[in-house]
Amino acid sequence: MRVATEDFQIRIENVAPGNVSAFGEPSRAINKSSASIEGRAIVRQQVQLTFSPSSPCVLAGHVFAGGAATIAAKERKLTAGGLPVMVEGDSGQCAGAFTQGQTTVPCACRIEISDAGQRRVECR
Repeated sequence: MRVATEDFQIRIENVAPGNVSAFGEPSRAINKSSASIEGRAIVRQQVQLTFSPSSPCVLAGHVFAGGAATIAAKERKLTAGGLPVMVEGDSGQCAGAFTQGQTTVPCACRIEISDAGQRRVECR
């Protein structure tokens, strides 16, 4: 199990509609611990992601209005400052919307921490 550090990477999988061709890079609000691994802060409790029109998701013929996602820590045994830490594989759902004229098209995706950022795992 690799602990998520502040430079973790995410993977985004489209859920609906099925023809979203690209996902913008979301901005991140993370809860950093004062504890660190390999000189990088540990991410704990949850990550909030915001997709904005300035970094849009792409659906042909539509305008991206925005979206958001929350990934909550599933691991409860590892803590930092009394809060559960995020680990590789933690995931959540995102929701957003596209517009086409007066029509709003909801969208959804699955978002996962695909690379936690921790490079070494030591067992003692």
